[in-house]
Amino acid sequence: MRPLDIVFAVDSAAIGGINAQHVLEFVANVSEAVMGAQLVSMATVTSGCAGGVLDDRQFIDPESVKIAAAEYSIPSLDSLLRNMRLKAADGRSNAGHIGIVFVNKKLSPAEKSQSVREVMRARYQKTVVNIIAVGPDVNMVDLERLVVNGGQLWRVPSFQELPSLGRNVLFTLCTFGLLE
Repeated sequence: MRPLDIVFAVDSAAIGGINAQHVLEFVANVSEAVMGAQLVSMATVTSGCAGGVLDDRQFIDPESVKIAAAEYSIPSLDSLLRNMRLKAADGRSNAGHIGIVFVNKKLSPAEKSQSVREVMRARYQKTVVNIIAVGPDVNMVDLERLVVNGGQLWRVPSFQELPSLGRNVLFTLCTFGLLE
């Protein structure tokens, strides 16, 4: 069996605490099933609240607060993909590098373009990119372009339904572990 370096990536700030808990339970269940073999390493990357850029100066009037809030930028999918890709590929050179990214929103045109560039880098680094699409707002056609190197695209109606994907995800991970 080939060693695997697996990274789960989720925008925890955007999905909220309850949904983040569902994701963490899903990751824990998957890791329990695949980490019995000592050949598997797992990590998670999140954007979290700290990933955005908000001016930290003290404001003295409501207008400056509005301006700063309008300029606040939440980390985009491409930055999450980049962090996942870098984390997956920084481990063992002989391991299979696998990323699993949770997406729950429609992508803007700029976000699509930048994300496609990130997965092209992942393709070059031989990192498998899998996508778990959550909810009704995702555009599956856009997400299909982000799946590379034999990865899979899965869809669930809500974060509460993540356990229904467990068997499919485990099968995919085990398949990559057996490939030479």
